[in-house]
Amino acid sequence: MHSSRLLLLASMCAFAACTTDIDLEDAGRDAGTSSDAGVTTDAGVDAGSNAPLKLVFIFDSSRSTTITDPSGERVAAMTALLDQLPVTPDTSVAVMAFAGTTTGWLNESTPEFTPLPSLTPLAKSTLATRVLTFTSPQSPDAGGESVDWVRALGDAWTLVYLDAMSALTNGTPPKARYVLFFITDGRPTFNQDDELLCGDVVRRIRNLKLYAEDVTLHTVHIFKPTQPLPTCAADAGVTFVAGGCIVPMIANPGTCPTVEVDLDATRLNAMAALGGGAFRDFRAGQPVNYVGLIP
Repeated sequence: MHSSRLLLLASMCAFAACTTDIDLEDAGRDAGTSSDAGVTTDAGVDAGSNAPLKLVFIFDSSRSTTITDPSGERVAAMTALLDQLPVTPDTSVAVMAFAGTTTGWLNESTPEFTPLPSLTPLAKSTLATRVLTFTSPQSPDAGGESVDWVRALGDAWTLVYLDAMSALTNGTPPKARYVLFFITDGRPTFNQDDELLCGDVVRRIRNLKLYAEDVTLHTVHIFKPTQPLPTCAADAGVTFVAGGCIVPMIANPGTCPTVEVDLDATRLNAMAALGGGAFRDFRAGQPVNYVGLIP
């Protein structure tokens, strides 16, 4: 989420002296179905496969996440998930953080996977700290921190593609199952729906399954600010602008903050459907976890 938008939402909340939380149907909504696209998606991967398992975590580390996830639950959930997996060389992980137009692979000095046996408790703790402290060299004051999802997903595609091609070329190790997690609190600074939803940025990640055992992209929305947003009706002066496969946008941002947040979740839900994965939505009072997204 862009920092200026977050400040706007926070100021509105303070002005309204909001005391109620956002109403949710259940904790950590697991959208195995995409209500936006009407597509049912698989919430996991084939538990019966013996193919190597390779996880890719893509963390939004823009400034707003220090407010929307002040406790760093998104990273703690990753560590908890890794602790549950069998410690074998056939399981490996790659971790990216992005802020502005900058991406960084934090588990190795170059974009590659780290076998799970190499991730000691100290290594996991160091990795978590790197995610939470990752910053963009662009100057936010100059408008340089423009959150770019297309760049981050493109870099993730390159990692998986090169790794999958290496397996095909060398014949060893065997083709792997790739499970990607895209974790964010909002949306790109500038609308990228033409590329994310209408174009092939997400689709081509899923299409890499042609060269692998399987490739899935899960999306995770985390919006847990300490001060909740004021509730409002979707028709309370809100004007939507939409077209084609693009998620509707509010013409006058700030008119209804909760609707803006819901639209951000809708976009991620649609991305998960395109990526063959599942969507998770965590808001106030919902502990973040990635349980059930891999076997």
